[in-house]
Amino acid sequence: MIKAVQVHGAPKGFLMGIFRILRCQPFAKGGIDYVPTYFSLHKNMKDQEEPEYH
Repeated sequence: MIKAVQVHGAPKGFLMGIFRILRCQPFAKGGIDYVPTYFSLHKNMKDQEEPEYH
């Protein structure tokens, strides 16, 4: 959540963080979920490595 707030600002980053926490449950597909460079509430399936943030 900290990285999401740093990249997208407090309101969007907090919302992204809450959705990321809600995905942490036994029926969710596992794997690393990097903070995307664009705002999205869906799991980041595109990035295989941590993106470079500006």
